[in-house]
Amino acid sequence: MDRDGAFRAKEQSVKQYGPGAPNYVAARSALTMLTYKPIKSLEQTRVPTLLIGGTRDTVAPFNQSELQKIPNPNVSISTIDANHFEPYFPPLLEQNLAIQTRFLNSLLKV
Repeated sequence: MDRDGAFRAKEQSVKQYGPGAPNYVAARSALTMLTYKPIKSLEQTRVPTLLIGGTRDTVAPFNQSELQKIPNPNVSISTIDANHFEPYFPPLLEQNLAIQTRFLNSLLKV
């Protein structure tokens, strides 16, 4: 698979973490991927939840306007102008971590 630059992301992870960097999906998870619909359970979420999506993600497209229709104050939504893999590597990794840090700090009232 080379959608959203998957091959480039793997090369970058090897550079950053070494040749033993894990890159696998458990076979059993493949059985649930087609029916996995986490959006359906967001209305019932009772714990603070942060959703971060890439605006150019074609692997797991992120539809922010649909998510914003979910009437749940426990769900926070943020986007990064990125494909599926870019938020895991510099320079977007820093932006991704900053979003997560702000979210956690808001929960801790820091």
